[in-house]
Amino acid sequence: MVTYEGGFDAVVKRMQARQDPLSFAKGEALPARDIDLAPLKSKRVQAIDAKDVPRAKSISGHMRKSMELNEEFIGHPELCKLHGLLIAHLRKSDQPAHTMDLFTRL
Repeated sequence: MVTYEGGFDAVVKRMQARQDPLSFAKGEALPARDIDLAPLKSKRVQAIDAKDVPRAKSISGHMRKSMELNEEFIGHPELCKLHGLLIAHLRKSDQPAHTMDLFTRL
């Protein structure tokens, strides 16, 4: 009896896919390394209006994660959401070159 569909190889493949870098859509990027963090301390995360949610097929990995974190941090400073987003990128096998620099600034 096989416990997992596809066996051990399928489990390993699925785990490795979770390490793939988060994709960016055209025009999307992490904030610059030298972004002024002060405004993010006072600006609060707002709920996203359902009409503003992009179609699932056209959404990048970065945007998907940003939207997930948005729900978790409603009412909290935007800095918290950025922190979570940077952690998500750092957990992947690759990320934008300045991700760790920005993370350590926080």
